[in-house]
Amino acid sequence: MYKFNRMNNLQKNIKQQVTALGENEETFLGKSLYENFKDVHQQTTQYINKTTGLNIDWSYVDDKFIDSAIKQNWQGGNFSSRVWNNKDKLIKNLNKTIVNGIASGQSINTMAAQLKSAMGTGAYDALRLIRTETMHTLNNAQMESFKNAGYGKVIWLAAEDERTCEVCGELNDQSFDIDKAPDCPAHANCRCTLSADPESLNDSSDSSNSSSKSSGEDDSTNIPDDENNSENQDTNDENSGKIKGDYEDYKNQLIGLNTSDGITISDLSLHGYDRIIGDDNRKGVGINSVKDALTNPLDIKSIKIDDLGRKSKRYIGEKAEVAINPDKGNIVSVNPTSTKKAERLLKKRDENNENQIK
Repeated sequence: MYKFNRMNNLQKNIKQQVTALGENEETFLGKSLYENFKDVHQQTTQYINKTTGLNIDWSYVDDKFIDSAIKQNWQGGNFSSRVWNNKDKLIKNLNKTIVNGIASGQSINTMAAQLKSAMGTGAYDALRLIRTETMHTLNNAQMESFKNAGYGKVIWLAAEDERTCEVCGELNDQSFDIDKAPDCPAHANCRCTLSADPESLNDSSDSSNSSSKSSGEDDSTNIPDDENNSENQDTNDENSGKIKGDYEDYKNQLIGLNTSDGITISDLSLHGYDRIIGDDNRKGVGINSVKDALTNPLDIKSIKIDDLGRKSKRYIGEKAEVAINPDKGNIVSVNPTSTKKAERLLKKRDENNENQIK
């Protein structure tokens, strides 16, 4: 009974501490998003006025307008709901660690290390949330300026380097009607932005037209699913979309692994980890799928060098595509392999095997 009461009091204390943490985070993020929206909207409007000769007024963007904009729901929630979803998850993880530790007779040091790890994961979730919500607010502020100036279309711009995922790569340089553009960012830690299409100034009346895709194509503004990637996710607990795992544990599983062509994995970037575990809007791929892609790939792409001189090499497996820096051996990005691509590569491999037998 004594142990039960001690555990119960500890769990209550954890809930109080995490709740206070959530309140501080919500307040900080709300103020930050407010100031970012206000500054970016004003700066964008001033830039448009300077470069186009227009005289757009931004005085209508008052406190009420900004507050409504930053609290807008997108992809199933807003910044406040996501803060508390993260905190609820953290409380559950901490309580689970305590209950399991006491039930299995773990030492205090062992439990303390596990609690520290859970808090570290919670801190990363908070950082990822702040980055993503800030990007969404900045894009929203710019979009409001574009609309007010009379632009009818926007262009999706992705950061083009070895970390660029297939979703953002597919959207890159596409033009969308300003009222039908996909939510930006497209996923957690997304670095994309939306830019006004200069040829669409004073063309907002044509917003009922489809995007820049050719006629006959589906002009849905939903984020593309890369040839039905959702069909291609592992279905067991380890490889499901919401994989539970610790960043350091995943690193330890991958560091020292040798790729099929002899490169030793030396590190896992946070971006790569984020792609493995997935989030509420994007399914993960599973640690075993990453290992399989590296050690038993269906295809290995040639080394690419971006504009900054950074190298990347992509290994395509049945379930995952993994990009690494071939010089350093660190994993920089992970994406699901599309069903059609996997089927095509498997067929090609089987054909090659049959020809070798003959």
